[in-house]
Amino acid sequence: MTIEDKIAALLAEAEPLRGLDHDDPKAAPLAGIVDRINELRAIQAKPPQGEILMLLPADDPMVVARRKPGPKPKQKDAE
Repeated sequence: MTIEDKIAALLAEAEPLRGLDHDDPKAAPLAGIVDRINELRAIQAKPPQGEILMLLPADDPMVVARRKPGPKPKQKDAE
């Protein structure tokens, strides 16, 4: 089951509760459903590590200009 399928299932579960007044005790599960949907959307919005640079073409300026890790160059003293 994909994240989209899980969100669709939660939305279907929440549909009958949406028309209820927020103070109605029967509407209490709606807050939990909304929290679960928000958690799934946060997971969906965050790409897995390692795929960020793969989304950019190799000649993209953001990839080309990326500084490689390592020691900083030594500064020469101005004389």
